[in-house]
Amino acid sequence: MWFHMNLDLYMAVTTHYASHIEKHLFVRSELIAFRYIDGSHSGANIGQEFVQTLDEIGCLGKFYFFWSNYCVLDCSQRLG
Repeated sequence: MWFHMNLDLYMAVTTHYASHIEKHLFVRSELIAFRYIDGSHSGANIGQEFVQTLDEIGCLGKFYFFWSNYCVLDCSQRLG
């Protein structure tokens, strides 16, 4: 999450995972979404945008926790 000079709020969603190819293990990172957050900068609004983004990219319910600058959340009961 970061603010532009005019206080627009943007959210980047990244993924980090291990990929096994033949006898090698690779650690990969990818940007999977970049969104402008419209409206309030409240946790509720940001959370709603995050869940909507996960749903749009087909990831909702496919993970068990996520990490942000602010917290680690067990999502096994809450988002899926």
